[in-house]
Amino acid sequence: MIPAESGGPSEESPRVIGKKLDEDPYTFILPRETVPANCGAVAATLRTTRAEALAFIRDARRKLPGLGQYGNFGDGKPENDPKRLLEDSFVQDVRRVADWMATLKRTSKFTDDSGSYRLKHFAENAIGGYVPNGAVIVAGLGLKIPCSIDSPNCRFKVRAKGNIYG
Repeated sequence: MIPAESGGPSEESPRVIGKKLDEDPYTFILPRETVPANCGAVAATLRTTRAEALAFIRDARRKLPGLGQYGNFGDGKPENDPKRLLEDSFVQDVRRVADWMATLKRTSKFTDDSGSYRLKHFAENAIGGYVPNGAVIVAGLGLKIPCSIDSPNCRFKVRAKGNIYG
């Protein structure tokens, strides 16, 4: 948080972006066209529903049977167990990443920054928290973004801008 004396917001007066949803001062609806590429810790109502995220997961598993939370490994390790894709925390990650990826510019070709692992870092910076590689893959496939499978990652025809290291 930027100290109030430097002209930035203080703990008592959070910076307000978007339309206030209710009495909670940290919950806002952000119009999709005004969501900045790096929205930091701004709390927003997720546009991707839980049902949509579950459908994205189901469809991604059909396309990539080896998909786990951390990528397309299919190696039988416990951390890559496909059942973990249905954990509430992963479904929530897919929702957050899908909302962010929906704001990215689509491109006609793959770029250096279009791999799911690199996009994962852009998403972490934009969303403000850890994101598993599998959530980026599921969200990209669910949003029907053209992709190329480079196991354990995927490349998507999108362009992310910003600093991946915060």
